[in-house]
Amino acid sequence: MTTKNWIVPLGGLGDVFLASSMLKMKYDRDPSVKYNVARRNRFVPFFKDHPAVEEIGFPPIGSETIHTLYWDDKSGSDTDNSPGPGLRRPFQLLAKKFGLPVPVPEDYFFPGDQSIGTTLEKFIPWNKYNILISPTSDSKKKNMNPLNWYFLVQKLTEDKDITVFQLGLQSDPYIKGAISLIGLTTPGQVMGLLRKCQLLITSDNFIMHASHYTRTPAIVLWGPTIAEVFGYPEQIHVKAK
Repeated sequence: MTTKNWIVPLGGLGDVFLASSMLKMKYDRDPSVKYNVARRNRFVPFFKDHPAVEEIGFPPIGSETIHTLYWDDKSGSDTDNSPGPGLRRPFQLLAKKFGLPVPVPEDYFFPGDQSIGTTLEKFIPWNKYNILISPTSDSKKKNMNPLNWYFLVQKLTEDKDITVFQLGLQSDPYIKGAISLIGLTTPGQVMGLLRKCQLLITSDNFIMHASHYTRTPAIVLWGPTIAEVFGYPEQIHVKAK
């Protein structure tokens, strides 16, 4: 077994989810290659018990490191590696950066428990139709006015067979009319909730990528980023004006 350099996970949860998935793909092709990952607490669930990860910890002084950012990273190439459609999609750029021949299938992977959890599942007032909303992103420029989300939730909940649940970080603004799960879920629980619910309505964020992994129907509301670059063909894409 060969232990490679330390990986420093950077970016948002979605970026790290892609990086973790790409490492699994690389490991499946060559199980002799493993990596160490620098510890950042919010990213640990994506690498704990990961078959391609030897250690999660703190790189010794002088260690060689490689980060997981894919945008504007030339990686020794004279070609433009900034995000774009086709072979310049983020997952393809990550695969290229870590030595995989592209194109590769964008098959994702999460190493941890993906159950909702008994306590949370009993707490949730399930309905005939359960819709998740995820209004916010690590990148604030992607966030739509919360008032627009409020109007959307009010319209959806006019149907008494529909319950809307809001996912996000503890610091996110609450959208009135939704059942708040803000700050209550781990990344693994998000996967479980996506599999339980009938629809996700989201901005460009980690949960958008996770819905591709769980095959949950999704409507994605786009602002400055581009669906052809960051989204997935099975999703419904709505461009904000």
